[in-house]
Amino acid sequence: MGAATRDGSTIFGKNSDKEGDATLVGPQYAMHREIHVVTDFVDASGMRVLGLAAAGKLGLKIGVNSAGVAGGTNYGHTAEAARRLRIGATDLHDQLAQDRAMRLRRGLEHADARGAVRDVLDSVIDTPSATPGNLEFADASQAFVVESAYTESALVTVHEGIAVRANRFEVLAALSGGHPSSDARYARIEEHLRAREGDLTADDLQLVSRDHANGPGDLSVCIHGYGHRTRAMGAMTVRLASGEAPEFAFAAGTPCVACPSADGVMRGRLTIDAPPVPEAFANGAAWRQHYLPADPPAV
Repeated sequence: MGAATRDGSTIFGKNSDKEGDATLVGPQYAMHREIHVVTDFVDASGMRVLGLAAAGKLGLKIGVNSAGVAGGTNYGHTAEAARRLRIGATDLHDQLAQDRAMRLRRGLEHADARGAVRDVLDSVIDTPSATPGNLEFADASQAFVVESAYTESALVTVHEGIAVRANRFEVLAALSGGHPSSDARYARIEEHLRAREGDLTADDLQLVSRDHANGPGDLSVCIHGYGHRTRAMGAMTVRLASGEAPEFAFAAGTPCVACPSADGVMRGRLTIDAPPVPEAFANGAAWRQHYLPADPPAV
C-alpha cells in the first residue's frame, strides 16, 4: 500500500490452497479436489462481486466488489486445531467449513474495508469461527486482517507498507505451534515483496503466486503437496486506486500453470456493467484445464 507500490495504489494478492481427500467425489469435485469457479453476482446493496469459490458453495475464498473492496480468507494452523484433528474431533470437511467464506461474502457487501471488517468482527463475537483462520479486507486507503481462533481474536490495521499472511497467525502467534509450510511460504513472500518495496505492481504479486522457491512442494508459495496434501487451486490479484474501477486478475487452477497460459487468467476492470465472467471460468472448465494434479518438474 501507499509508498510500497509503484503508483501508490493498494495491491491485494492471494492464493487459494486446499487439501484433497478420497471422500471428495461428485459433480462439484474432480481428482478428489474441490473444483474452483469464478462467481459473478450483484448483492443486495447493488454492488457487483466477483469471487473464487468451490463449485456448488456460496462462500468465497477470495473476491472483489465494484466499490473497490478486495478480500480473502485462509485457514490458520494452531496447536489446538492439530490436537482436534489427531483425536478425530474435526476432519477435512470441518477444515473446508463455509463460515469464514460466508463472512467474506458478507464483507464484500460493503463499500469500504472498514465496513467489511466491522461486519466480520460483529459476527465473530456472536459466533466464533468453526476453525481458526484469517480474514483480510483492503480498499484504496486501508486494509485490515482479522485473526480468529476458537476463543481468541485479533485485528490488524494497515495504512502503509507491506502486510503478509500465510496459514498462520502473527498477532496470535503463540497459538500457531509452528508449521513448516506456512513459515517457509511466509518468509518467501516477505522476501520477494521487500526486494521490490517502493516499486511493487500487480504483476509482482502474480509472480509470487506461482513462485517455486523451496520446492515445488509443501514449502513453495505455489504449493504442491504430495497425494491429498495441500495444493494451490487458484489465485487473485487486484489493484485498487481511488476513483478507478478495481483492476483484477483471477487465475483458475494451479498458478504456475494458469498464469503463463492465455486461457488460464481472467483479467479486467470490475464495474456494474462490465462483461460477464467467461463460461469456462464460471463452470470450472478453466480450472480443470489448468489444475496440475501431479508434481511439476523442478526448475
